[in-house]
Amino acid sequence: MKRFYIIGVLTFSAVALSGCNIQEKQEKISKAEKDAAYIMANLDKPEVLTHFPAESFSGKSMEMVKAMVSEVGPKCDWSNRNGKFVDFCSISNNGNSSIAYIYEYFLKCDSLRFVMLYDLEPKEPRLVNFQVEPLEKPNPMIIYPEKQLLNQKKQ
Repeated sequence: MKRFYIIGVLTFSAVALSGCNIQEKQEKISKAEKDAAYIMANLDKPEVLTHFPAESFSGKSMEMVKAMVSEVGPKCDWSNRNGKFVDFCSISNNGNSSIAYIYEYFLKCDSLRFVMLYDLEPKEPRLVNFQVEPLEKPNPMIIYPEKQLLNQKKQ
């Protein structure tokens, strides 16, 4: 009887800890989603650079982000962009969790896809990659291609 009690307590503890981890992970996902939305809403403003952590963006990668921020407003008419959030992709690599948020826009300068990858392992989610690519380029992280702007335009 005592053995069943111990097994029951251990099982309950494992389930309770698992529930806490799920809630903690969901909170990180929510924070990452809000950060990605902020970046996309403010990509033409210099203050957005504070959302690109130095440990992930230094040297040439930060210079590329700065160039994007300074050019997207005047050259691409960012304030009149046409597009939206398209999809997200959860990634697990050797037990480490990441999530990518994908936005697509028709702009004056080009039609672009923005992919932001967040590491969910630190205490706070951290942006670790920011990729810009043409809409026409296939992206395997897009789970629902019907959400893509090019596919919606055809309808």
